[in-house]
Amino acid sequence: MNISIIGPPHRNDKGHKVYDFCPDRKFDDEIIFCPWFGEVKHHHMLAAVFAMCDKANIKVSVLASKDHIPLFSFYSHSLICVSEDTVGLNSGTRRESEEKLRYFDKHSTDCYNNVYFKKRAIENDVPWDMNWGEYAKQTDNPDYNIANIVRKRDALLFMELLDDYNIIELENFNAKTITEFYEKRINHYNIFFTKNQMLSYENLIDDLGIDNSPKIFSYIKNGKNKAKSNINTSRYSIKELQNGYSTCKIRASIEWISSSIMGEAMNEVGEEVGHENIFNFNYKEFSKKNQPSWPFHRFLNQRENYQKKYTGSLTSIQILLSLKNNWGYVSQAGTSSILYLSPANIIYAEHQHWWPQLNLGTEFTKRPFQNLYKNSAVYDACDELKLNSDDCIIWNWDEEKRRISLNTEVAENITNEEFFDRILKYLNENRGKEYFKRIFLDFYRKAS
Repeated sequence: MNISIIGPPHRNDKGHKVYDFCPDRKFDDEIIFCPWFGEVKHHHMLAAVFAMCDKANIKVSVLASKDHIPLFSFYSHSLICVSEDTVGLNSGTRRESEEKLRYFDKHSTDCYNNVYFKKRAIENDVPWDMNWGEYAKQTDNPDYNIANIVRKRDALLFMELLDDYNIIELENFNAKTITEFYEKRINHYNIFFTKNQMLSYENLIDDLGIDNSPKIFSYIKNGKNKAKSNINTSRYSIKELQNGYSTCKIRASIEWISSSIMGEAMNEVGEEVGHENIFNFNYKEFSKKNQPSWPFHRFLNQRENYQKKYTGSLTSIQILLSLKNNWGYVSQAGTSSILYLSPANIIYAEHQHWWPQLNLGTEFTKRPFQNLYKNSAVYDACDELKLNSDDCIIWNWDEEKRRISLNTEVAENITNEEFFDRILKYLNENRGKEYFKRIFLDFYRKAS
C-alpha cells in the first residue's frame, strides 16, 4: 500500500468534481455505484462489484463525499464528489442525497422513506433513506441486491459478469475469489488523500503531541443507562413485536445492553493502561447519558468549524492514526462497517447488519486489511437466536427462506423484564465485561 496525494479533479457534465484514482487507465465501459448514507449495509455489494468490474476492465465510479476519497480509492476507479462536507453521525445530508439522485433513473418519491416528507427533518437537514426495493421495482433493476448500481443499463452490464457467482454470497462477503482479489490488491494499490486531509492529520499530531504508543479510539454506541431506561418500552416488549416483528429493533435492544457492558470494561482498562491512552470515551459522560458521548469525534468536528481547510478529513484521520500511529478501534453499529471497509485497525467491531456475513459464511472475517496490524480483529453481530434456551425457544430459523421468525405462542408469556434479564444473562456469560477487557488489553500487549 502506498500513501499518495490525489491529483486535481476535473468536472463532469453535471458540474461535480471527479477524482480519478487511475487516470492513465483506459476502460471499456463504466458503472456508477451509489453508497447511500446511514447504515452501511448499502455499501455491501461495492467490494464485489469493484473486484469483478476491475477484472473486466469496467470503470467503477462512486457517488460520495470528498471525505471518503481514502476509503473509496480501494473500491473504485473514481469518486464523483457530490459533497465536500465531512461525514457526520448520520453519514450524509439532504443536500448530498439530492445531488446523488441526479444520477438515478427516473423514479417517484414513493422510493423515499417517511423521513423525506417530515417538515422538521427538512428544516434540520436530516437525510432520508431509500426504499430500495421500490426503487428497484420502478426502474426495473434486475436484482434488489444490486439496487445501488442505480442505472438499469449498468445493472444489466454487471449481471453479465456474474457467471458462476452467487449474488447472495457476494453480498455476504462469502466469495473466496473476491477475498483473494483484495489480498493481492492491498499490497500494491495507492490509498489517496487530499493535500488538506494530510495537512489536517499532520497538524493534529503536532497539536496534541500524539506519539506511536498504542491507543484505543472508541465508538461505543450508547450511554450506560439507555437500555435500562427503555425496559418498559416496546424495545423490550416481544408481545408488541408479534404483528410486525423487527429484527433490527430487537438486535438494537441487545446492542444497547452490550454498550453498557463495554463501557464498564473500557473504563477498567483505562485504569490499567492510563485513561490518556483511550480516546473518544469519557466515563463520567457515559455513566450519565443515554446517547453516545464521543468527545474526540466532537473535537475533530469543532476543529473544522475554525479551520475550513480541515473540512472533510474525519475518515482520513481515522485511517492515518491506524497506519502511522498505532491506533486501534472499538466500535458498534454503522461506524463498524465504515471501519471494516477502510484500512483501519479493528480491535472489536459489532454491527447487527453483519448477521448474515458472520453466520452464513466464513470469508467475512478474512478481512485483508487486518494483516497490516499485529492484533487480530474480533467481529460480532447481535443475534436473537442465541437468546433461545432448551426450555424456551423464542425464535425459529427457517432454512428454506433463510430468515428468523418469532415463536408467537412463547413470546406471549414473556414480560419486558424477563426478556431484558435474558439478554443480560446471555451477554454476561458470553460477552461480559471480562471478555471485553481481555480483547482490549490484548491489543495493548501486541501493539506495544
